[in-house]
Formats: sequence, C-alpha cells, structure tokens
Amino acid sequence: MTTKIIEKSIFYLFLFLPISLLLGTLVSESSMILICLLFLYYSFNTKNFEWLNSQDCKILLILFFLLIINLIFSENISLSLARNVGFIKYIILIFAIKKIVLEKKEFFNKTLFFWSIIMLITVIDLYYEYFFHKNILGFYSTYPGRLVGFLGDENKIGTFIVGFLFP
Repeated sequence: MTTKIIEKSIFYLFLFLPISLLLGTLVSESSMILICLLFLYYSFNTKNFEWLNSQDCKILLILFFLLIINLIFSENISLSLARNVGFIKYIILIFAIKKIVLEKKEFFNKTLFFWSIIMLITVIDLYYEYFFHKNILGFYSTYPGRLVGFLGDENKIGTFIVGFLFP
C-alpha cells in the first residue's frame, strides 16, 4: 500500500467516526483500531517514528504505565485488564489523527465541514423528536422527557453532542 492510500484510508475512517459512533460500539471500536493499525503500518512504511519522541507521547506513555502498575495492584485484574491495556489504542489514535488529519489543512477543513453537517442533522432530528415524540427514523425514548435521536434505545445522544462540541 502506498502512503497516500494509507493516509486517505485513515482520513476517511476518521471522517466517518461520528457516524460509526451512532452505529454502535462495535463499528466505532473497529474503526479506531483500524486507524491505529493503519497508522502503525504507515509509520513502519515511512520509517517515521518521530511522534514517539514528542513530549505528548512521553506523558501519555507514562500515564499508560501508571495504569499498568495500577492494574498489577488491582483486586480484580480481569475487570480492568482490557480497559487498561486497551488505553494504548487511544495514544496511537491521537498521533494518527495529529499526523494525518490535523497537519493537512485540506483534511482538517473537510473533517470540520462533514462533522458539522452530521451534528446539524443530529440536532435537527432531536428537535423533531422533541416536538413529535419520535425521531425521523421512528425511534422514541421509553423515559418521558429524554431524547434518543439516532441511537435508538440508548439515551446517550447528549453525550454524543457534547463530545463533538469541542472540535
């Protein structure tokens, strides 16, 4: 695979991250893991591991090792093993996004535009659900006064909205 194909693959996976979050945990986690694997392949292919020498990476790796130490002293290791070891995925994801998306102005602008459209559609759907008690797809909340939006039976659409307010 050429580096351009890998870069575009990472970009499109990142671009569709909000949609993957709406589709469910399996899709979003698979997308993030695929981004990480592609970025590691990209780093090996270009022989560019300068991101490992950054101050941010060092701080995150220290945090990761503290989590591992915490895991060793945990009463029930099986409960926190996957979560603590899986934290490395987020470290790699941060640098994949930083290197591939944020450093390229074209990718960054397209991402902000696409995510804004997704957020606008989601907010319009929430207003529709608020007034008509079901969303555009026919989902409705079993809890009065709560909105579900595109998430169906999960009442976490507010977390989704807040999560994308920062970018």
